[in-house]
Amino acid sequence: MLPKQQIEAAKQASLPDVLKSLGIRIVLSGANFQSKNHDSLKFFRQNDVWP
Repeated sequence: MLPKQQIEAAKQASLPDVLKSLGIRIVLSGANFQSKNHDSLKFFRQNDVWP
């Protein structure tokens, strides 16, 4: 099980920033993001949560 501090830190993390730090190229598409290499892979934020 993960420590509570690590879970809380993950909840506060910005998914686009994490993906960029891992070298995954993403582009802004309207209010959402999508992978530059795989345009069918899209990231949507709902109620300040990345589902």
